[in-house]
Amino acid sequence: MEMLCIARKTRLLPCLKAGVSAAQKNDDVKLQTLYVHRQLLNAEEVVDWAREQGFKLCMPPDELHVTLIYSKQKVNWDDTTPMVDRLRIHGGNRSMERFGDALVLRFESSDLEERWREFLEIGCAHGFPTYHPHVTISYKDKLRKPKEIRPFTGELVFGPEIFRPTLSSSHPVFPEMKISESMILDDRWFGAPAMISR
Repeated sequence: MEMLCIARKTRLLPCLKAGVSAAQKNDDVKLQTLYVHRQLLNAEEVVDWAREQGFKLCMPPDELHVTLIYSKQKVNWDDTTPMVDRLRIHGGNRSMERFGDALVLRFESSDLEERWREFLEIGCAHGFPTYHPHVTISYKDKLRKPKEIRPFTGELVFGPEIFRPTLSSSHPVFPEMKISESMILDDRWFGAPAMISR
């Protein structure tokens, strides 16, 4: 199946750079760790797919995202700015895989891979030699075999890049929700800016 990635190279206003005030100008403030991600806007479709595949627990819709870089190496945030537009990914190779404890949906995106390389060029450090775009579905479903799960094949729609410092906790908590056949998603499951009108 042919893969199509659509992302206009538009830069976002500094409002999505979380944790750094525009008034803070000294070098100590500018040099920060950097965590960049895009939230999945059509997360409810992926949760529906997870339920159909027999998942009992999965990440909440407002936690579904793709990480572009997670750098504990401090960099100057002024060397780059977030991209504002949505990224739509159609088709391409999809697979379910284990990344450590995480059960993830892996997919292809030349746009994300190019952007990852741009972060490396400004000095970001990546814990792995290559970049594999993915969405984490569950950390707690440890018994499922990835090859027995049919990957989500629909369109993936990601929102604008969000810049944050890396997590301060060495043991972050990943909350998951129970899903069932009778479950109906509503606004309680979604947090800004994950749900942006389409």
